[in-house]
Amino acid sequence: MLFVYEDESDVMMWMKNTYLPLDMLFLNAKGQIVHITENTTPLSTRTISSGRNVIGVLELNAGTVLRLGIKVGDIANHHFLQK
Repeated sequence: MLFVYEDESDVMMWMKNTYLPLDMLFLNAKGQIVHITENTTPLSTRTISSGRNVIGVLELNAGTVLRLGIKVGDIANHHFLQK
C-alpha cells in the first residue's frame, strides 16, 4: 500500500489493524527512500516514525527489502511522488 501526504512531515505509523508483518519505505517528494523499517510487528500499537520529513510511505510484505536488496537512497517511481 502507498500512503501519499499533501505536505512533507514526520510521519507516524502503527500496525494496530494489520495482521501480517510489513516492511515500510519512507519516501521524500522525489521518491527517494530516506528511512526503512523492516519486519514490523502485526497488531502492535507501537508507533513507527519516519525519523524525518517524508511525503509518502510504501508498505511491502515483510522480507521484500531483504529479498530485493532495497536500501536507503534508492528511488521509488510513482506519479504521485514526482513534484
